[in-house]
Amino acid sequence: MKTKVISWKRYIEDLETLVKKIRESRQKFDLIIGIERGGYIPAVFISHQLEIPFGKVKSNMKILVVDDISDTGKTLDSYTSSIFTSATLYIKEGTKVVPDFYVRKFPKDIWIVYPYEKEN
Repeated sequence: MKTKVISWKRYIEDLETLVKKIRESRQKFDLIIGIERGGYIPAVFISHQLEIPFGKVKSNMKILVVDDISDTGKTLDSYTSSIFTSATLYIKEGTKVVPDFYVRKFPKDIWIVYPYEKEN
């Protein structure tokens, strides 16, 4: 499998682009949650930028679910309901779930290495 190393510069630029897309949608959210582990960093960043709390789900909330990538879509599939809107930095071709917001699309044979990960 090929690798794509994402630099810190690209990662921050893509996070800022994702925030802009969410902001331009004019959708209102009560809460942001991040999917363990990859979604935590982008979710906290978006939470700060949009000044929306990050935390635990309570009833009757409009929630933005954030992850780093929708690879197969299996993880995001468990968050499909009317209270959830989804955002990822990246998607891969053929993902089962295309999030409401994303920045870049990669071929399914690419392995993404994030700037905060140790490259093997």
